[in-house]
Amino acid sequence: MERKDLDLLAATGQAVPVLLTKADRVRYLAMLLTKSSPDMLFEPLRQVEYKPYDQLEDIKVSKSPLRLIFGDAAFGVVGQRQTFGNAVRALGYKDPQEALGPMHQALCDCHHSQTMDGKTASGRLLVAHGLA
Repeated sequence: MERKDLDLLAATGQAVPVLLTKADRVRYLAMLLTKSSPDMLFEPLRQVEYKPYDQLEDIKVSKSPLRLIFGDAAFGVVGQRQTFGNAVRALGYKDPQEALGPMHQALCDCHHSQTMDGKTASGRLLVAHGLA
């Protein structure tokens, strides 16, 4: 799936999806994960439930399924640091603490110790958010 930033999309006149609700954003990320290359593997978040709340913000997500958020203009975070805090706010959460429950269930290594493909990550994300 080709990724473009908002300026490039605006210059070419291409539409950017409007993601109004948290559910819309989660479903869109799930769709991106499903369409990702079968060869693209994602790592789970590491022991996210043990991190103090003040450290959740800066957890790196550059190898997790959340990394796709930073390559798609619809989320509005292209070029920002690939952190848990930036990713979950792009999904519509007010802060990392609010997102901890579903993200832990969907993407944490204590539930999913191995790498996962996009389809697997997509399904886990939708189930954790009550959307499947």
